[in-house]
Amino acid sequence: IQNQIENITKSLSKPITMVNFGCGCGILESKLTKIKHLYKIGIDVCQEALNICLKNKILDQAIVTDITKTNFKKINIPESVDIIVAAEILEHIQHPGVFIRDKISVLQKKNSYFIGSVPNLSQFCDILGLITGKGYSYQTTRPLTDKTSGHVSFFSLQSLKNTLIFGGYTNIKILGTGVRLSRHGDYGYMFL
Repeated sequence: IQNQIENITKSLSKPITMVNFGCGCGILESKLTKIKHLYKIGIDVCQEALNICLKNKILDQAIVTDITKTNFKKINIPESVDIIVAAEILEHIQHPGVFIRDKISVLQKKNSYFIGSVPNLSQFCDILGLITGKGYSYQTTRPLTDKTSGHVSFFSLQSLKNTLIFGGYTNIKILGTGVRLSRHGDYGYMFL
């Protein structure tokens, strides 16, 4: 994602505003400090993580909120944003297509970018886990919920594309991020 943002910022007029949903302690933003014309807004539910970002001057603005319950028109975010990042976020949201359509789209302007990543349910180990019943369990309220990660939405290449289309995107680029041969890594898809 870092490389994609660096490439995108070269083609955009300055200044550039970026919002990162679920920024945590600002690992991504700390890698983008050399882009001086990038105004970085971090949104997270964890006040402590955002305090670290502000203390270390990683973010220009920090917002503590639950992104699924926030009306972004009512909080202090610029009227339109150039880059929106949702890395490893959509799988934690019950209806990610609705979230993208109703929350993400209100922040974007024409020719802006929505970048993110999600784990790939179609990986061999996940399919094997589904077939054998190991690694995933069925619950009546949240089918296939991964109890250890809080994942409530799962993505294959096609379901990610469908989710982004439902969210209002038509110019979609999806890249694979690698092959996982064990349950000890989350390789998936990155989207632009």
